[in-house]
Amino acid sequence: MKDRETDRLTDDELDRALASLPYRSPGPGFADRVMARVAVPAAIETRRPVAPRPVTRPSLAVAASLAVAVIGSLAASVVWSLGHQALLASLGEWLGGQAKAWAWVGVRAFAEAATALPKVPLLRGSAVSLSTLAAASTFGSLVYLSGLLTLRRLLIVPTRQVMHAER
Repeated sequence: MKDRETDRLTDDELDRALASLPYRSPGPGFADRVMARVAVPAAIETRRPVAPRPVTRPSLAVAASLAVAVIGSLAASVVWSLGHQALLASLGEWLGGQAKAWAWVGVRAFAEAATALPKVPLLRGSAVSLSTLAAASTFGSLVYLSGLLTLRRLLIVPTRQVMHAER
């Protein structure tokens, strides 16, 4: 039966029509006939496994010196960080202040661009002010934070024993 408006089969009708078709499988020898027609080049280069290089004294020395350099630089970084905690804290405060300033510049630029749109009367004028934008941003942040806390709650492994159904 065809749909009157579109003159096409509905999904259910198409499913029934396809289900009513007989199942066909390839005849005997089909795979052999296909493979007989496939041209396979005579010389196919195969990739040989690479044998591991023997460990020699110079290669062991290079590996050991690289390990000492990495571990030494990590240790020096930790020692320097412990000795310059005030500098690192002030750098973190400065970076945080810069990030906050740039975020407010972005919010103000977005608000000014949104209020300057001529085709959207809802966004023009007093409908969007910085306080409205800040309230919407705060609401969105709270929704996002509640989602993160909910996800964290769902992913925490229970600490107390759970009774099993077979007991």
